[in-house]
Amino acid sequence: MTRLSPVLLLAGCASLQALPKDSPCVEVGYAISRRTFECTGDGDLANGRFEQFEKQFSCIDIPDWFVDTGIPTQYLQTGGSGGALSPPDYYHCAFAIELLPCELVDEYGGDLGRWLNSSNACAYVIEPKGGGR
Repeated sequence: MTRLSPVLLLAGCASLQALPKDSPCVEVGYAISRRTFECTGDGDLANGRFEQFEKQFSCIDIPDWFVDTGIPTQYLQTGGSGGALSPPDYYHCAFAIELLPCELVDEYGGDLGRWLNSSNACAYVIEPKGGGR
C-alpha cells in the first residue's frame, strides 16, 4: 500500500476563508425551503417560501470578530459590543428550523414569523423589512 506524504495532503486542501456576513441569515431561508421540501415533496412550494423569505426579511450582518485568547473555550468577541458569543449561536435559527417536525411545518405554512419563533437566535440575524414579525 502506498502512503501519501502529509505535505502532499496539506497542499491539496483549500485555505479557510471567512464566510459572508449574511451567511447565517441566508441559511435560515435555505432551512425553511429545505424543510418545506422534505415535509411536502413540493419543490415549487419550497422555492416559493424561500422567495417569500427574501421579500419579507432582511439580513443583519454578523459583527466583526476577533479571537479572545483570554477565554479558554475560544468564544469570539464582537468588535465594539464587548459581548461574547459562541459562533454557532448565529446559526441556531437555521438549526432549529431544520429540526421542526413536519406537523409544525404544515401548521406554520406560509406564516414565516412562526417559523422564525423557533429560536431566539433568529433575532440576531433576521429583521422584518417593513416592521414587526
